[in-house]
Amino acid sequence: MNNIKHIKDFLSSIDSVTDTIHMGEFHYAVQPIKTLDRKTAGSNWFEWLVRPRFLDRQVNTADFIDAVHALGLMVELDMRIVTDALSWLQRQPRSTRLGINVSAASISNNAFTSYVLGAIRRFEVTPEQICIEITEHQAITDLSTATRFAKALRSMGAKIALDDVGAGTMHLGLFAPLHLVDYIKIDRNWIIPALESPAHARTAEGLIEFGKRLGVEIIAEGIETEAHLHLVEGLDVDYYQGFIDGEPTIVVGDRYKEREIEEEHYRGYSRTA
Repeated sequence: MNNIKHIKDFLSSIDSVTDTIHMGEFHYAVQPIKTLDRKTAGSNWFEWLVRPRFLDRQVNTADFIDAVHALGLMVELDMRIVTDALSWLQRQPRSTRLGINVSAASISNNAFTSYVLGAIRRFEVTPEQICIEITEHQAITDLSTATRFAKALRSMGAKIALDDVGAGTMHLGLFAPLHLVDYIKIDRNWIIPALESPAHARTAEGLIEFGKRLGVEIIAEGIETEAHLHLVEGLDVDYYQGFIDGEPTIVVGDRYKEREIEEEHYRGYSRTA
């Protein structure tokens, strides 16, 4: 709680999250998402991870996101994250796929939908390279706008995933019956305890079975050991993600010396969010 208060106090002392980013207080990392076939070398699919820093120290990402949400700045933050992610993706091989987390608050915002569609065109990335991961930690406030967002992205060829399923507000029940979801990512807090807890195992199996009935593919999160991997092999998941393959790789940081951002486009949308 004190950490969240510290972050909120810091953020409220500046104009916006944009200014925080300009101060070089964010790093980004990528973590591979792999099939269960261990013979497959490497992966061309990654999740884009935010690593906020304050006063030269890394802070808990979940605490930071909670503070930004409380200050009503999630849409602006997500615009920035999407911009930075697409800037990085633009310079990667066309075979690279990137999962980008966005909040329920953002997909419930019409300006955010317009911004993301415009950014995909502006950076000239192939929509099929993009998977938007909708996080479970805040509720969708405008289902019709969120539905339009998902339909617009999927019509371009992008994919939609529900992230951390089982950890929050269960968007699965809203989105999946509308056939707007391509993947569900089962939260690690259901997968890992399933090794020893029959109740957790049944819940994980139920989520996976529900997803399979709807025709979506399943990604197991938080896989850290061979025992975890063996568990999810028995649960009929399609992909896994976790520290078993090492720490996420930092790809952008140090005041973004690695790339330039088209600032005028971002500022124009962020002020209307």
